Amino acid sequence: EITDKNSMNNIWHILNNAFVSAAGPGDNDDKPPSGSVYLPGNTSTTSTMSANAPDGPVTAVATLTATLGTSGAASAVIPDDVITDAIANAQAVARAQGKTAHGTSIALNVTMPMGATSLTAILTQSSLNALVSAGVSGLELNGGPVSLSLDLKALQEIQKQSDGKIIISIAPFAGLSNEAKSLLGNRPVYNITI
Repeated sequence: EITDKNSMNNIWHILNNAFVSAAGPGDNDDKPPSGSVYLPGNTSTTSTMSANAPDGPVTAVATLTATLGTSGAASAVIPDDVITDAIANAQAVARAQGKTAHGTSIALNVTMPMGATSLTAILTQSSLNALVSAGVSGLELNGGPVSLSLDLKALQEIQKQSDGKIIISIAPFAGLSNEAKSLLGNRPVYNITI
């Protein structure tokens, strides 16, 4: 749940240990991360449906391939057609199965290149608007260092606070205190920014 418009630290469901920080509204809107490359040939727009609980949403799964940049940094630009095709496929299956009341969700499975230790994924404002307009119950980003799930409320809040592309960065966090290190042991810790 979001505590206030200026603090987005509580909007993520993280499926691994992580420290979460959020860039402020307007930060990096017009600056693609170093090494970002859009390669249409490396993007699959084919969606598949995941096995869902009988009362859960229909989930369309799309696969993307990240590109390796420098220092283990991988990046993936999420094309608009991947999002719109996934939404359309999920909605069609939900209608065909009589599950429209359960909603739809989108999962993006990112294939990480060998040697990648961090991921930057870029979602356009148009794609974000499509996800919110469709009322998806969630957007999952899987395959990176951690899996990230944003529910509809989080997507709506990100939409309110942004007017450009949305940059999701997941990178190892190295600035732990000794006390935190002793509590976490050798578990990985990540810094996530949106």
